[in-house]
Amino acid sequence: LKMSSLLALAAEKKRYPVDLTNKHRMIKVSNLPLAASKYQICTMFSFFGETDLAVIYPTDDDIMVENKIAFLRFTNPEHAAGAIHMTNTVYLDRPLIVTLVPDEKIPDEDTLMIESRRWSAMPNLEGLTVHGETPNTKLKLFMGYAHIPPEPNYDPSLPPLKISELIRTVYVHNLHYQATAESLLTLFSGIGEVKFVKVTPLPDSDKKYGLVEFTDL
Repeated sequence: LKMSSLLALAAEKKRYPVDLTNKHRMIKVSNLPLAASKYQICTMFSFFGETDLAVIYPTDDDIMVENKIAFLRFTNPEHAAGAIHMTNTVYLDRPLIVTLVPDEKIPDEDTLMIESRRWSAMPNLEGLTVHGETPNTKLKLFMGYAHIPPEPNYDPSLPPLKISELIRTVYVHNLHYQATAESLLTLFSGIGEVKFVKVTPLPDSDKKYGLVEFTDL
């Protein structure tokens, strides 16, 4: 998308319902194209509310990386909750990944760049072979646990991004009636980076259920 189109999309997504229980003001924007500037990112997310801090890594444009990462802190948690709706928005051929930062701490640039290079250096499993044969590229989690149901067969008409979203989402049942999206985010952030959390009351029950979407399998 061009910047003008992206701004129009941001203005549209501002109307989406947000998690009013969210208390976190900072977001992390990953998978940014190298051409993205701090001004563009701040302008894009200004549709959701005022920010008082913005950092984009790497700070030196001469550093060789595959993508940029930005951290923005809003003055109001509701605005941060609205901003995560920009996830999967394609900007310059890159789907953005927007997540909340519970501790609101920005890692130092060197540490973040080392971590980014480590993930970028991981081999593409799709191209690997085992004893001359190409293995099934679907990731089989928790092998040996017979009680976990197999991965369902998704409707082939579903867009790839939607299927990816479903695969990365877990369903949490039988939650306490006082459970909040914030408590679930804090709990599951210890497992991996969380992209989206939703908590909803179960019909005809004093319990709730939750949906937790991770950024990665």
